[in-house]
Amino acid sequence: MKRQVITVQTLYEFLINIFHSKKNIYLMKQEKRIKVNDKIITGNCLLTTNDFVNIDVLKDEEINIQPVKSTLEILYEDEYLLVVNKPLNLIIHDDQGTNALDNYVAYYYLTTNQKHKVYHIHRLDKDTSGCILYCKQPYLVPIFDDMLEKKKIQRTYVAIAEGIIKNKMTINKPIGSDRHQNNRYVVSAKGKEAITVITPLKQLGSNTLISCQLKTGRTHQIRVHLAYINHPLIGDKIYGHTNAQRLMLHSYSLKFVHPITEQAINIICPVDF
Repeated sequence: MKRQVITVQTLYEFLINIFHSKKNIYLMKQEKRIKVNDKIITGNCLLTTNDFVNIDVLKDEEINIQPVKSTLEILYEDEYLLVVNKPLNLIIHDDQGTNALDNYVAYYYLTTNQKHKVYHIHRLDKDTSGCILYCKQPYLVPIFDDMLEKKKIQRTYVAIAEGIIKNKMTINKPIGSDRHQNNRYVVSAKGKEAITVITPLKQLGSNTLISCQLKTGRTHQIRVHLAYINHPLIGDKIYGHTNAQRLMLHSYSLKFVHPITEQAINIICPVDF
């Protein structure tokens, strides 16, 4: 990872602006991973315009969870990242068991001779399918966490909602826990900010195929917001009124700028509802 210095600043200021982690900066210095103009630096120093900072972020680690034999659909992969299609009815992580997507990813690393701990950057509900982003390199995890928090990773979902939705809309309603039922959420004035952008794509009989973009990341956000406007998702057993073989919600795409290569990444995961 090579970056040119644009303004005069300390090395620590430069690094914290990239990595957002004091612990990781300390470890990288201890491991002699940082060079300024090709000279290894283990302390702090003043950087001047047109200095070059080179950071080695590639690190082997032992797999940290039990691998479970499986077949994964790989949507994107490089030295730093892995994006997979999460199947239906599968959780991302399970502290008490081994039947989770993280275990499948660990098996993939094992069988492809890759030495990485399993770091998922975000999650999906058990009954939602689609794109899940994993980070292979520990020093990059805080970068992706920061990108997610600052909405620099654009997540788009496709879903089928009950009824006819004719116009694009933004639902800006706070979401909080339902005090009367576990694992259920409601629009509540005391909840946390939640913003969902809904775009109708196609009318399917008496229902509507829609795309949804999240501006925030609340649990069950799309499901709660659509139920709030009286267009619950088809197959939603918690917030809806209809039966279907599955919840009609799928994480369709991820868009972001790669923090190492600085290339625009657009990952698509098609679905056939």
